[in-house]
Amino acid sequence: MFETRTLRTIRFSKDQTGLFIGAGLFLFCIGMGLMASGCAENRPQAVTVPEDPLALAPSAPSLESIQQENDRLRAQVSALSNLPEGIGVGDLYHVVDVRLTKFTGLYDEDKDGKIDQLCVYFKPVDADGDVVKAAGHVAVQLWDLSGQNSEALLGEWQVSSEDLRKEWFSSLMTVNYRLRFPLKDQWTDPALSLTVRIIFQDYLTGEEHKAQRAVEPRP
Repeated sequence: MFETRTLRTIRFSKDQTGLFIGAGLFLFCIGMGLMASGCAENRPQAVTVPEDPLALAPSAPSLESIQQENDRLRAQVSALSNLPEGIGVGDLYHVVDVRLTKFTGLYDEDKDGKIDQLCVYFKPVDADGDVVKAAGHVAVQLWDLSGQNSEALLGEWQVSSEDLRKEWFSSLMTVNYRLRFPLKDQWTDPALSLTVRIIFQDYLTGEEHKAQRAVEPRP
């Protein structure tokens, strides 16, 4: 015979139902909080980026400047390789300064009454003030400081060591290098305030020496 069982139906009152719902919401909130805290731990930390990230980055030298430095070093090594044994650079007479002489100025080369040439006379001198026929490279610049031109630098010339050695000039009064450059017509305006600047790079020591002087028409 089969035993008959009666199924009991469980009914919850409204108050009990509210308690279950509240407990469920509480547990749901705890779970979400734990998930949020876990995400926060794995979240990448913010990095403060400076306003100008490249402000402290050193500027890389240009290819041209590197090539010039290599050429200078080769010339220096070539000169020093021929020194007698036991003699160093400190034992040699080397350039400590360059001086533009008073004869530097604007000239009328063809004597037609018009200024057409810039002549630059300069002396490399040693620590004793004596003139040294030093080997090196020279850059000559002509500047207009009157402010009448949009660009102050009017012209620039480069003189190699090989060409410079041919321009050694001596007279009864002085010895120096003499460099001559043709002038453009617009550069000979008397209203301009012209200045010559030279940069001499001594091949013996590798040092640069600079000098400048205001120039004007000369007889």
